[in-house]
Amino acid sequence: MHEAALELMCILASGIETEEACADQLGAISAEASALGDELIAKGLAAVARSHRVRAFELQGELAAVSMTYGGIFHRHLAED
Repeated sequence: MHEAALELMCILASGIETEEACADQLGAISAEASALGDELIAKGLAAVARSHRVRAFELQGELAAVSMTYGGIFHRHLAED
């Protein structure tokens, strides 16, 4: 069970990083589109960026919930890397 929990926490942490990176990139592209005067594209990209940020927050909540029970093994795993 501990191995499965550790694997889940690693997957969640990786997902958080990915969602945040996507949101950051899309936000930057949205700002560029806005600066170029293409507000429709900028608004669309900003909406997609927001959805990635929301998903990152959801994953953080899931990671926090799993960490309440199995957090010790996850932190030991991070210290080993």
